Formats: sequence, C-alpha cells, structure tokens
Amino acid sequence: MLAEYFHQYIYKPHSGAFGPYFRTLYQTFKLIDGADIPEEDKVSYGKIARGLLSEDAVFLLAANAYGPYGREFIKYIEKFGLLEHMNPQHGDVVNLALALGFSPAATQGGDEEFPWWEEFVRPSREDVDAAAEPRELQPGELF
Repeated sequence: MLAEYFHQYIYKPHSGAFGPYFRTLYQTFKLIDGADIPEEDKVSYGKIARGLLSEDAVFLLAANAYGPYGREFIKYIEKFGLLEHMNPQHGDVVNLALALGFSPAATQGGDEEFPWWEEFVRPSREDVDAAAEPRELQPGELF
C-alpha cells in the first residue's frame, strides 16, 4: 500500500525530480560500500552522506525502496542505517514499513543503538496482511 501510494501519487508525477535524487543517493552509497577502505571509514562516510537527508527525505527514501525502482537500495538503507532520522510523526507508517521489509538495522545509524525503535509496537500479522491487500488509494490517505 505504501509503495503503491508513493509511486502513484508522489513519484510518478514528480519523477523528473525524484529519479535523479534517488539514483544519486544510490550511487553514493554504492560507491562508499564498494570502496577499498576500512569498514570504519565506510561507516564515517556513510554518516556524512546520511546527514544530508532531511527527515522527510528519509521517509520518501523508505517508501521508494518498496517501489519498482528502489528495491536494490534496501541493502544500503540497512547497512548504513539510513532510516535513523525518520520523522517520528511517521511512526505508524515506519513501523509497518519495517515489518514489511526493513531490518531494525535500517534505523540504527550503521553502528549505534537507536532507542526510539523500542517505542513502536510491531503490527500484528493480520494488520500487515490487511495493509498489503491491493485497493484504490486516495491522495492524503496515509497522512
């Protein structure tokens, strides 16, 4: 549902802006991960790049990862903890998104514990299944 909404109402109408942004982010983290440097340096460079993301951009990044063009980004979202600075106002959506595909590492900044993860209650299997059922989405429905 989140991926459908994002793709239909946010990404598609603005693909000229989002496409280059997400591709540049992906290539940045791919370059850092593939660099022949110590792992601790990769974490440091990843933190610098992650620090450039706004709270709302982090939410859009998470939503994009579930769309047709973002699946490959999940490994870098988790490795570099790119959801660490997700805006807490998106708590319920974040919790559902994490239950559907991201590991807790995606919220932990790459090398430290992230305490707000414990504040959110994992949705039940029934809630996840209900959210995954296809249906027509309306603008503003998730927010």
